Parts: sequence; structure tokens; C-alpha cells
Amino acid sequence: MKVNTAIVLIFLSIFGSFAQELAEVKHLMLASKALQQNREILIYTPQSYKENYLTQYEVVYVFDAHTREFFDLTHSMISFLSRADKQYIVVGITSPYNEELDYSRRNDFLPEMQTEAARKANGKYCGNADKFFQFVTQEVFSYMQENYRVLSRRSAIGHSLGASFLVYSFLKNPDTFDNYVLMSPNLAYDSNRLMRELKQFDFSTIKPYKYIYLSFANEAVSFPEWKPAIDESFVLFDSLQGKENFYVKSARFPESNHFSSALPALTAALSTYFTQVYDRQQAQLSTTFVEVEVVVEVSNPKAELYITGNQKAVGNWNPAAVKMNRLTDKERSIKLKVQSPFIFKITQGSWESEATLEGVSGNVCLHPSNEKRYRFKAIAFAND
Repeated sequence: MKVNTAIVLIFLSIFGSFAQELAEVKHLMLASKALQQNREILIYTPQSYKENYLTQYEVVYVFDAHTREFFDLTHSMISFLSRADKQYIVVGITSPYNEELDYSRRNDFLPEMQTEAARKANGKYCGNADKFFQFVTQEVFSYMQENYRVLSRRSAIGHSLGASFLVYSFLKNPDTFDNYVLMSPNLAYDSNRLMRELKQFDFSTIKPYKYIYLSFANEAVSFPEWKPAIDESFVLFDSLQGKENFYVKSARFPESNHFSSALPALTAALSTYFTQVYDRQQAQLSTTFVEVEVVVEVSNPKAELYITGNQKAVGNWNPAAVKMNRLTDKERSIKLKVQSPFIFKITQGSWESEATLEGVSGNVCLHPSNEKRYRFKAIAFAND
């Protein structure tokens, strides 16, 4: 018995030393002033979010997250399609039916109807989209900024009426999100209102660089009243190909139904984003320069450090172009004028000697808006 106990303790010690923080999902209730309701949101944080306490993350917002499959599919698929080297916080915004208030997702996603036929068809289950927009952009966004380490870039994923709401949000303010994944939106309700407004929208006003993905399943057959708007949407997206300030992609999945198309559509949407859009967005730099100081603590007093990153000030990813200055035996420092986002790594002069920084996963990504001093600790080098 004593021998067995000792073996168990040894195994626990060994595996515990290699244990890593797992990804997790939190369920949170927000008291919404805009909606006058308590609303649940789901927040997925990736593996080692707490351990990498200096890392900031882009956020993906998933609508209709009360259908948990959409939410779980999104955060799982991101890891696979990005080869696990790009991590995101994923926020699920739920819109379940509230029996006590007789309030449904249609209230959230549909604006006030403009035609009498639409008002009769939707009754009281419409008209609250502006307040829901306020809830999302003011209350949910603010909560994430105040409580999580989030970057400014946001993506949104919606299906069916959730996608319709995202079209409505885009028309209200295109900068609500940087990337829009619109799967099978209802563009036909209220006499094709959303489709008419999309055709009138001046896409030349979009600030670079956005991504808009649109897909449909077999809705043109299963919902014949949708067909005119669907056909017009593909004509519109075809006309928007090759623009400088945004990237559009449309796709059809005629062998899938309205619900099942979410799997191939989301796969295609995210794959296109990572292969065609991601690098272009990451390369965008602000037009203003901010002076920053980067300080790195080292254990070896003889260590010579270099900083390299995504812009000229840090050598455009040349690992030996910009040498840091010696402050003390234990500190290396450099002052730079940089643009946002400021993305960099620390090396000893080659990629074979890249440093691992405490609290950081992958690249350091900063969005400096004023002069600031950033401190890091090098805990290992690749060639050690």
C-alpha cells in the first residue's frame, strides 16, 4: 500500500508540473439598462489566458448563442483552422425566449417594421433591434473592455435572424465590427428592406480593412419568398469583388438546409479569413506615432538582446536589426516611436534564439495611445 501511494504521488507531481490552464467558458448575467432585462452572455477564454497575463486578444461575438452549438462550434473551429497559433476570446450573446415577458429573439434582431404587411406578420415580436444594438455596443463591449484583456478588433458571427441583425448593425455603423460572417440572413422581411438598403449603401466609405462573408443554403427553394433578395445579394457581392478597403466572399450550400449549412458555411468563412484576410488586417498600422520604452529583464548579465517586429522601427521582422541598450546587468531597454498595433518579439540576434517572455503567448501585441513604459521578463531562450 505504501509503495502504491508513493507511485501515485510521484505521478501526480510529474503531471502537475506540466499542467496547463485549460480553456474555459463562463456564464454571466448582465443587468441591461438598454433592454430592461437580465441577459446571459457566454465568455470563452483560450488555454493559458490567465497564465499569459500580458497577452491581449481579439474578440469574436457569436449571436444566437442560446443555441449552444453555434457558440461551441465557433471557438472550437478557430483553434483547428488557425492551426492553434491564433487565440481569441469568444463571446456568445444569447437571445432565448422569455415566457414571462413574452419576448423572443425576433424582438432583439428585427427593427420596427415599415410596411403594414410586415407589422401584421411579426406582430409585437419585432422593433427592439435598436435597443439590442445599444445593449451590445455599449454594455457588452464595455464589460469586455473593463474585465478582459481585449484588443480593439472585433468580429461577429450570425445565422438566420442573427445574421439579419448584423446586416442591420453594419448599415447603422459599419465600424461596429471589423469582420462580419453572415450565414443565411433573412434579407426578405419587410419587403426586402435590408437588401434594398444594402444596395443603396456607399461601400466606398468603409474604412480598411474589413471582411464580409455571406452564405445561403437551400433557402431559395425552402423559403421561396427569400429568392429575389438572395439573388440580388449575390449580384451585389459579385460587383464588390477586388475592392481595396474590404474583402467580400459569398457562397452557396444548396445541399444543406437552413440549419445544417452552419457547419460548412462557418468552416469556409473562417478558412477564408485566416488565409485571405488575417495578414492584411494585421499589417494595418495607425497613421500616428507614439514614443514607447520597452524594458526586458534578463538573468544573464552578458545577454545581448534584440527587438524585432511588424514595422520599420523594429526592423520589419529582421531578428538582428535593432539591438536593445544595456540599462543594468539585469535590464535591457530601448525607446522607439511606433505605430499601432505594435507587434514584436525579443531575440538574441536570430530566430533560433527567440525569447520566451513571462505572461506572453506568441507575439507581444500592444496598442499604445500615449507615451508608456512596458516591462517584460525573459524566462527562456530557444537555444538555451
